[in-house]
Amino acid sequence: MYETQRNMRLHLLIGSLAGAACIALGVGRSEVLMVVLAVAGVLLSEVVNTVVEGLTDLMEPRLDPIAKLIKDVAAAGVLLSAAFSVLIGGLVFWPAVSDLPVRLTTFMERRILPFTLYVGAVVLPAAAGLSRPVRRAWPPVDRRQEPPPHGETR
Repeated sequence: MYETQRNMRLHLLIGSLAGAACIALGVGRSEVLMVVLAVAGVLLSEVVNTVVEGLTDLMEPRLDPIAKLIKDVAAAGVLLSAAFSVLIGGLVFWPAVSDLPVRLTTFMERRILPFTLYVGAVVLPAAAGLSRPVRRAWPPVDRRQEPPPHGETR
């Protein structure tokens, strides 16, 4: 999925930045768990969306209003999970940001090394992934032609 879905790369980068914020701000374990579950929810919804779109294209290669609706609903699921993760991020990070001077002091004293290692091992590779070309997952569908009979390939 990472090779074929640009949105998955973007979600991974944003999730890795949220992890970096957890380290930098020194949020508690329960808050880190909330952020991890929120990021996992977005990634899972992106996987489900990709599967739904691929199966829809496979089952209905021509333009069809029902197929479009199915794809739109799957994409809305990703949007909803992303919106909820932003809400969770706000709930987790707002108290930490309101206490920023103290958090920055303890960051420089205690968390700079783990933060630097995390950024080098997770955030930078995720950011580099956005610049890579996206590879097609399956051959493009020619929506102008009738689909081949069952069991035959184009």
